[in-house]
Amino acid sequence: MHGHRNKHHRGRWVRRLLFAGLAVALLMRELLYLAFCATTTGVAFWRVPWFQTWLMVKIMTFESRRSPVLPPERPTAPDIAARLSTNASKLVCAAELFVPTNVWDVHLKFAPGEWARLTPARIPPVPVILQSDGSVVLRNPNAARNGLAGVVGIHLPWSTCDLSFGDVTFEKVAVRFKGNGTFVNSQRTYKRPFKIDLSKGAKPRRFAERSVLNFHNLVADNSCLSDTLGYEFYRAAGLPAPRTVFARLRMTIERSFENRLLGLYLLVENPDAEWARETFGVEGMTIFKPVTCELFKYLGDDWQAYEGIYDPKTKLDGWQQQRLIDLSLILA
Repeated sequence: MHGHRNKHHRGRWVRRLLFAGLAVALLMRELLYLAFCATTTGVAFWRVPWFQTWLMVKIMTFESRRSPVLPPERPTAPDIAARLSTNASKLVCAAELFVPTNVWDVHLKFAPGEWARLTPARIPPVPVILQSDGSVVLRNPNAARNGLAGVVGIHLPWSTCDLSFGDVTFEKVAVRFKGNGTFVNSQRTYKRPFKIDLSKGAKPRRFAERSVLNFHNLVADNSCLSDTLGYEFYRAAGLPAPRTVFARLRMTIERSFENRLLGLYLLVENPDAEWARETFGVEGMTIFKPVTCELFKYLGDDWQAYEGIYDPKTKLDGWQQQRLIDLSLILA
């Protein structure tokens, strides 16, 4: 019996060594090929655009497969929890929601299946992100959204959760991860940026005259003030900009953890038709979210060539589409 176990143990190590040897051989083959390319072209392989793209996609794929670190368990005494709770039931308009001195208490509750459906899906990435002329590709035709996440092959699907905003609770609201760099840089933690859309689903809802809530995770803002001050400076200069307010975000994932504090978030007003109507006082304003290094480049007379690049956040009529095309033609 003892000899049988030793034989099984040796066989397992032999298989491991064979796999390791195969992996080393494949790696050496790739390194030799890259060295050959560098020798024949005179360019170091780590500066070749296709290699930089390949490496970036591999790193992103590796990071997306790693399990995030659990948020720390920090029990809150009942008296402190009572002081931290916020009353949102009497909010009637966005101006009352976006009070800069407030810190709203927010709790997201996920069932196991709901959290699993949030898992980013892999899609074909852009073959070469960094072009030989130094430009960067910011759009992936295979992705539903523009930006870095889609370019490297990450799709952020929608799911549902229960949202408690202060003392107001919404069941089964639509939620997904948001952002590009802020999402990519937070994959190893649960403190990820979230977009919640109350208007999706069979029962459209609103909260303080708003239907979309954007929770920024502030991973790129070490001060936790730069983002909100930037928006405030624009508004102080007389330029239209979304309002902001802080939120203390907690999360529960059934069978994983309960009521864990993720930290401080910035709730940023969604620049959509609702925001435009209140900001400009008229209906039918046009809002774009362009993703391009060549703004207003003339692409012909077909609106389809512009739509994906300018990513309109409001519904456009033919006249509004033609205005952008005409402006691009003039500037060309």
